[in-house]
Amino acid sequence: MRIQIGVIGPEKSEYSDCPKKAIILENLAEKLGKLIAENKAVLITGGFDGTMEACSKGAKENNGLVVGTPGNVRGSGNRYLDVEIVTNIDKGSFISSGMLSSDAIIVIPGGAGTLAEFCMAYRFKKLLIVLKGLNEWYDKIIESGYIDDKKTARILGVDTPEEAINIALKTIQIEESVNNKGE
Repeated sequence: MRIQIGVIGPEKSEYSDCPKKAIILENLAEKLGKLIAENKAVLITGGFDGTMEACSKGAKENNGLVVGTPGNVRGSGNRYLDVEIVTNIDKGSFISSGMLSSDAIIVIPGGAGTLAEFCMAYRFKKLLIVLKGLNEWYDKIIESGYIDDKKTARILGVDTPEEAINIALKTIQIEESVNNKGE
């Protein structure tokens, strides 16, 4: 079975008023998509615009398989999706279907939508890999490594998309190896 990597990040409505930051976020997202495709993993995003569309574009232009969960209306996702998962949820459908289907979640820090997905991924003990230096709040979480005292899941901070993909792939392969030994 192919590795499935979820990428969460802001849609355009969550961008700050700084156009330079929007360009940085979308370039990082597009690079992540490219790397996911080059490593033959499946990309899963919320399927909307902003970083989700940029990531989808990067994967699609490199012959990757792109899955999106844009909500409850078929055809509402970005133009780079190969598969669109429609749910009964308008906003936040990634939490119910995309996140649970992902072997790892790479986080491009964003606003409330990204934060909700981040917290639910933590609660479900997903591997969380966060790009550092984009948001002070996320950087503080990376420093502690956890959201709460329960230490439910380790949160890893990385500097580059390449580092994010390498850690995701290595960790997933180790987990698969351990799980297969028990069979």
